[in-house]
Amino acid sequence: MDLRPESILKNYNSDLLNKSAAIQQLISVIEKSSNLNHRIESLKLLVELHTKKEKIYELIENLLISDSDSRVRCLAAKIMKDHFLNKAFNAMKWSLAHETSINCLITIIKALGEINNEEAMDLLNNDIQKVESSPFKTHIEKYLEKNPNLYQNGREIAEILNNYYILKFLEKKFDKILYTLDEGKIIELDLSNIGSHVFEYNMLNYLPDFVCKLKSLRKLDLKFNRIRKCPNTIKNLKNLKFLDVSYNKLKKIPQEIKYLHELEYLNIKNNKLKELPPTIGDLISLNIFNLRSNNLIEIPNTIGSLFNLQELILHGNQIKRLPKNLGNLKNLELLDLGSNNFEHIPDAIRKLKNLKRLGLGGNRLIDVPFWIGNLTSLKELHLYDNIIENLPESISSLKSLEELTLWNNNLKFLPKALTCLKSLQRLNLSWNQISELPEWIAEIKSLEILSLWGNNLEEIPASLEKLKNLRILDLNFNQNIKIPSNLASLKKNGLIIYK
Repeated sequence: MDLRPESILKNYNSDLLNKSAAIQQLISVIEKSSNLNHRIESLKLLVELHTKKEKIYELIENLLISDSDSRVRCLAAKIMKDHFLNKAFNAMKWSLAHETSINCLITIIKALGEINNEEAMDLLNNDIQKVESSPFKTHIEKYLEKNPNLYQNGREIAEILNNYYILKFLEKKFDKILYTLDEGKIIELDLSNIGSHVFEYNMLNYLPDFVCKLKSLRKLDLKFNRIRKCPNTIKNLKNLKFLDVSYNKLKKIPQEIKYLHELEYLNIKNNKLKELPPTIGDLISLNIFNLRSNNLIEIPNTIGSLFNLQELILHGNQIKRLPKNLGNLKNLELLDLGSNNFEHIPDAIRKLKNLKRLGLGGNRLIDVPFWIGNLTSLKELHLYDNIIENLPESISSLKSLEELTLWNNNLKFLPKALTCLKSLQRLNLSWNQISELPEWIAEIKSLEILSLWGNNLEEIPASLEKLKNLRILDLNFNQNIKIPSNLASLKKNGLIIYK
């Protein structure tokens, strides 16, 4: 006979088994099977099928107290909390004293907090007196001294205890656990680059479910680990404002991230993502979104719903196009699309009138559209390492531009429109095909750094003497270039010339 839970359910639904027989078979799997997953699923089905749940209480109690597998004990604790809370105290009391699994302890303590009678309160308050961690102990003593009524609030005491047990577990297993407390709960947790006490190397290969029980958490730092998967239970961190999972091995972001409506900062830099879930558009509070150095090919249309987004960093992916509704992001100030596969600057960008920094270096761009002049708030424009041959006259409208990087393109001539860039301080034209620098370059009075190395220049105009703010003139890799003698005055004022 096939005693797998799915087969039992199928036979029951097909009237090949009556309810009583199905229940007996499920109990048999729970008690005798060596397959843990079958036991877990059978226990879940048993609770669903057994309308008279009182009859299975003894089984659940025995599993909680004596089963050898922590997953079974955890599920038994949850079932007891959800269905047998009125008679759970004795079993929970015993388990609190003997349980070693952090996940089970969390459920047990939460159940005791919900029981909230005198016995349960005495047990929890007695347990809170045993807190060992010095900073945590000092904090909660002060907090409870100011709020003595909390001693009668089972749920509040239980939550404080659960925060303590989670912290105690992390401190026992890992080095360098940094945290911040508020009202007895962890609100900031730094698990970045952590190592094991035992093996002295990084051991955080996954984000433990119990971390997602820290419901007061506002900041979670997980960078520089080996995390391969983000659990669906991350949806429980509804107060989270800051999440950094950069420099890990994540291949996927769960759909459940949509519940993090308070999230303002999300850094997933240097992972292995190939796609984003469409639910990413539900992160309505997001200000900064860093996806640098992943394997993304496209961005979901829902990103156009992130109306509060100020910085979007997509550098170092494999993206060829952007969704048209990216133009909806009216608050966007930084957009980095460098080192992707763009052949044309996406048209959606023309609507981003508040953009201050635009990165498009390291693509396959052959031209710059006329509408670039519409982005009048731009302070930085990075177009390096493309195959651009010309710049449009409309670039003259970028009156706020302070930095323009165009190195490693196919430029032979410069448009005089550059003289209109009255705020330009840094101009990088290295590794192009410029053979002559025009006299009018001296009209860009604000220039501080002018990089021209790797071109075909043989001389530079004497008019550069007028650039009183010039601090660096880089002429390396221009063979036989002649430097006008009148630049000596600028050298006296601090100009450095590289050649």
